[in-house]
Amino acid sequence: MKITIELSEVSFGERISLAQLQTNKDVLMSLAKDKDSEVRLNVASNVNASLTVLWQLSKDKELEVREEVASNPKASPVLLYRLSEDDSSNVRFAVVKNKNVTLDTLSKLSKDEKTYVRVAVAKSDKANQEILEQLSEDEYAEVRKAVAGSEIVSKEILLKLAKDEFEIVREEVASSEYSTQEVLEQLLEDRSIRVREAVANNPNSTPEILLRLAKDDSTLVRMAVVNNKNVTSEILEQFLGDLSDKVRSRVAKSESANQNSLMELSKDKVDYVRREVAENKNTPDEVLLRLMRDFNGEVAYCAFENYKKKG
Repeated sequence: MKITIELSEVSFGERISLAQLQTNKDVLMSLAKDKDSEVRLNVASNVNASLTVLWQLSKDKELEVREEVASNPKASPVLLYRLSEDDSSNVRFAVVKNKNVTLDTLSKLSKDEKTYVRVAVAKSDKANQEILEQLSEDEYAEVRKAVAGSEIVSKEILLKLAKDEFEIVREEVASSEYSTQEVLEQLLEDRSIRVREAVANNPNSTPEILLRLAKDDSTLVRMAVVNNKNVTSEILEQFLGDLSDKVRSRVAKSESANQNSLMELSKDKVDYVRREVAENKNTPDEVLLRLMRDFNGEVAYCAFENYKKKG
């Protein structure tokens, strides 16, 4: 059915609404030529816009319009490749984020002059190892960091980035859930506390790795070891005489602490360490009974409440 609507007689607000909600391709084509860029912008973001309309708007003089075209889920791979050559880096960034972007386009944009575009490529789940390998050599640390955080990055690339000169890159490797034991072992003696702490927090750190980090000079690293889900009761026993009461309190709170550790820490000189023992559900009844007579009222109350729950 031929449309008879005369858009020149429609108000600006109504044209905006039409641009946002209209499905008729002829109406959208007319609106794509509207004198107001905001109207054209809304057409460009309309998921019902035809490829013909999007192609026309991809040449729009306003970069915001072209950016919306690059973000439109209906933009074809060929159109996205064309937009990857756009003068605006915002448009090229939007191309990277589009679900229809192809490997060829990503490869092209992996050499983009703008750092944040290359970062987006490194984070894309459509990138491949070849692209990540190239970006792992990028001159900017932010790009290499993005590679280290990729869901598809290979062990070989992570091993290389574990030796990066910049802390933020090595910390990202240490934090990555895709880092293997071999990769994490490369970072055990890293000069940065933040990196070693990230290793201690990593869910892939094995008891063997955690045991080595249990001797770390940094309180932050040792606390992270205590909190790791893979920590064993045997490792926790290494901390009973730790100089930091923060570390001992973490052990006292841990569900992995054995009865021997809890018994030892129930005699700790620091009140809040004993309180953590009093609140731990694994604390033996005989220890709770003794803590109910603790000179610190809060410790005694926590022990009583815990004992009552267990009974």
